[in-house]
Amino acid sequence: MFILRNRLKGSTPLEAVGQPVRNKKLLTGFTPSEIRRQRRLTVARGNLSLSGFTLVEISIVVAILAVAGAAAVVSYSSLPSLKLEAEARKVLSDIYWARQKAVATNTNHAILFAGKKYSIYKSTTDFTSPNFLKEVILGISLNLTQANLAVYSPKGNMYLDNGSTAIDTIPFVDNQGKTRNITVFAETGNVKLE
Repeated sequence: MFILRNRLKGSTPLEAVGQPVRNKKLLTGFTPSEIRRQRRLTVARGNLSLSGFTLVEISIVVAILAVAGAAAVVSYSSLPSLKLEAEARKVLSDIYWARQKAVATNTNHAILFAGKKYSIYKSTTDFTSPNFLKEVILGISLNLTQANLAVYSPKGNMYLDNGSTAIDTIPFVDNQGKTRNITVFAETGNVKLE
């Protein structure tokens, strides 16, 4: 046992660790002289950390934030016009729905516009609850100049409350003064958003 211990004693790695190794990289990847030099720099600078952000990194972050901010401003500024578009499309789809109901049930259906809302009835003269189908309150105002009642016949065409079958428009105006129009082609019952 004593012989084995003496043989291992001179060349064991434990004894090599205690002695300085010059210009050989340690497990950390640095030589002992590089480690000493780094310690001297840290002590000379008052234990300040050498980690931080470079000017390039900061400028890239600022550029990304600027692009994101510009996109947010553009999307926020177009919000009212998108709301106007959505409300106009809601009315357009309900007009199509009233036309389909008139054709399917073979009865006249009326759309009564009033201020910021409209109602759909399955009668053209009796606007009471038994004939009531739907009421929608809009977030924008309707500026109707000609008629406030549109009627779909079972044939799918439309006429106005004054009996006219002329082309009519339903203008929508938001609080910023922007407008969208729904054009009604009475002879065919077709409607178009402009």
